[in-house]
Amino acid sequence: MAKTYADTVKEELLGVTGSGDHCRLTEAGAIIRMTGAKDASDPGSLIVSENGAAVRKVFTLLTKAFNINVVLSERPGTRRGRPVTSLSVPDPKEFRKVTQAVRRYEKPVRDCCIRAYLRGAFLACGTVSDPEKSYRLEFITTDGNAETLMEYLAASGLEAKCARRRGNMIVYLQDAAGVADMLGVLGAKRMYLELENTRVIREVRGGINRKLNCETANIRKTVGASIRQAEEIRLIDETVGIGSLPPSLAEMANLRMQYPDESLTELGLRAHPPVGRSGVNHRLRRISEIADGLRGQTARQSGVSAEGKGVIE
Repeated sequence: MAKTYADTVKEELLGVTGSGDHCRLTEAGAIIRMTGAKDASDPGSLIVSENGAAVRKVFTLLTKAFNINVVLSERPGTRRGRPVTSLSVPDPKEFRKVTQAVRRYEKPVRDCCIRAYLRGAFLACGTVSDPEKSYRLEFITTDGNAETLMEYLAASGLEAKCARRRGNMIVYLQDAAGVADMLGVLGAKRMYLELENTRVIREVRGGINRKLNCETANIRKTVGASIRQAEEIRLIDETVGIGSLPPSLAEMANLRMQYPDESLTELGLRAHPPVGRSGVNHRLRRISEIADGLRGQTARQSGVSAEGKGVIE
């Protein structure tokens, strides 16, 4: 199976272990609570999951915090071919020691421990989309865990939303800044920098595309207006002649026919004396009105001729 962007983020987080036992135990407790499964046949079972990476992270955290015998094992799974990884503490005294310590930090108050809790939660039930495609980071969990996550995300300055999907609660962030800040909070510094780099590139690319689209639209508009103006000037020339126009309009008509691709500003600079864009627009609008008048006159004359022809017949 190809590695996803979320897999890459989690790989980095597996190497982040917090600054002290309080953070390590908080993160371990979050992973244990978010998976919510134990081996009923094993009194020393702490966690059983198909999420082997998360279970191995608990193993790392506990062995750093305690000098005890923690057993990590793996067996074939029953669903989708995934193996099941389990973690247990065989000695009853050591098991109680671990579970009591984990409970002690199940409600973190320090900022570092809140970040550790969120990191553990993400390893257990989180995912994030590839920023090349979209910006979305989410936790797929239960109602109670969702409420806790919303509280700790808010404490970290992150505005998350919550929704129900196929029986699960989804806590999610769906904007570039929010996802980037979340990666920073989790401690995925390398992926945070990569996302910010991708974000800048996408924004620059989007800005260029918007500018090109705008320029293309302006070019089409200019070309369309130029073609219409040229048709109107030819109509005037073929009926009454360009020379019949006032000098300023005749000059502008000749300039438009000579430079059909130029903008109004460029045409204005060629006039004698030069005129501004609004002046050029005014003259071309007057030419258009004259052409409209000539069209109406021609139409009326055609109507009269057709009527007279019918009488003769």
